[in-house]
Amino acid sequence: MRHHYSTGQLANIACIWEAVARKPGNVHRSADFAGTTLDHFLLAGTALHDAFNGRLSHHVGVTVELATESMAQSVGQNTSLGIILAVAPLV
Repeated sequence: MRHHYSTGQLANIACIWEAVARKPGNVHRSADFAGTTLDHFLLAGTALHDAFNGRLSHHVGVTVELATESMAQSVGQNTSLGIILAVAPLV
């Protein structure tokens, strides 16, 4: 059975994979920073779902702005700007 995922779901999956990947010097499953944990990245990824879902008619800049605002409202810090900038042009 083939699954059909929304753009927002695929963006969320990308954020989760990026967040849980072990990266020396960065937050991952086994390493947190003071004031920034894996939970912040996972919550931000969830917040990006709505920003990316159904935004095919928006310009990249608008999509980045919407996603950044969602991330800031969700976790109050810049945890996922890199993934936003990587994924927004693909959306």
